[in-house]
Amino acid sequence: MILNPVDFKNYLYCPRQIYYKYVYKLEVDPTVKMLAGSDIHLIFSRIEKRRSLKKYGIENFKKEFGIKLYSKEEMLSGEVDMILKGEEDFIPVDFKMTEISFIEGYVLQLYSYSRLIKKVFNKKSDYGFLVFINTEKIKKIIFDEEVESQYLSLKNKIFEMINYEKFPEAVNYDRCSECEYINFCGDTE
Repeated sequence: MILNPVDFKNYLYCPRQIYYKYVYKLEVDPTVKMLAGSDIHLIFSRIEKRRSLKKYGIENFKKEFGIKLYSKEEMLSGEVDMILKGEEDFIPVDFKMTEISFIEGYVLQLYSYSRLIKKVFNKKSDYGFLVFINTEKIKKIIFDEEVESQYLSLKNKIFEMINYEKFPEAVNYDRCSECEYINFCGDTE
């Protein structure tokens, strides 16, 4: 089974999203918010192509956008918004619509891209950037032992849930109304 880096963020948002996707194998239409986010990502990528690297605090890196990555060994496949390619280091950059307090999922998604970069390109990838489109704020994320430990722990939880078909508890958050799987959850009110 191959996970997508987005699955780490989505699991922390609501584990039922991952359950429905991998256990029930449900294919659902994207929400209006998701479609709008995709459009804004494309526009932001076009703008970002023309900008300098000054705001990242680095020089002599090349920008590449929408890079699809796959590693059977990592059991991951996904498309990173942007990679900053240097001589020795490749840095993943993930564009986010808004900066929210729920950042752990963003960090683990970004770290997943880093692991893919290491496997696919055999380059160092010790940190990455989250770019918040609404404010254009940039947050540098260092991939230390704590991030790796959180990633490995969550990856095990996800695979355990899927492999043993453990149906997760409802999260009961206000965000359920925006979820593409809401019609399958009957106990989130």
